[in-house]
Amino acid sequence: MDASSLLEKTGLCSLVPLLQLRKMSRNAALTPFSTDESSYYLARSRAFFKRTIDKIVTKGTSLSQVEACLWSIIAGHLEPALSLSSRTEDRLWCYLNAAVESRLDAAITTTHNGDFDVGIGREVENDDLRINSIFDEIAALERSPYYTIYRHIVNDDSLSLIASMDMWLEQHDDELERFPHIIRLMAHLVLLLRFTGQPVQVGVLFFL
Repeated sequence: MDASSLLEKTGLCSLVPLLQLRKMSRNAALTPFSTDESSYYLARSRAFFKRTIDKIVTKGTSLSQVEACLWSIIAGHLEPALSLSSRTEDRLWCYLNAAVESRLDAAITTTHNGDFDVGIGREVENDDLRINSIFDEIAALERSPYYTIYRHIVNDDSLSLIASMDMWLEQHDDELERFPHIIRLMAHLVLLLRFTGQPVQVGVLFFL
């Protein structure tokens, strides 16, 4: 049994991405910079795949609305999924999906000196404000700390993430046993932050 399977079986699924990150940081073959590495050209395959999806969806005469939506999501496009989203949560997901793909496209293009520029996924490059406005909508209706946590992760703001978790833990100090799933998530996030060398407040460690 490999480590990832063990984590999943023991209920520590949120640590699996950390394990993959550690593998990537220790194995240059997983993130090669040299054209002599066979895995280097996975970026080319990814770019070709996304361009193909773009062409299929653009022509799209034989695609149903659902099929076009699914292919567009895979390619990192906002539409038509955004237009079909009636709930705030769904709109947020559309923007976050496109934002992640856009950042991956930009990072891969930079790393590979522009060789595999997919030319798509830029719909959300300057839409961080819009993403935050959707988080504001959710905050007015939903008090779950999950959305606050997601917001700070998306904005790559570890200091605000730690501060928000610390505040939530203090506010619920007398009833923490009611929220084992939230405590578990926070503990895993703190471990991730510490593994990546980011400062963690002592108060958060005390509660967790």
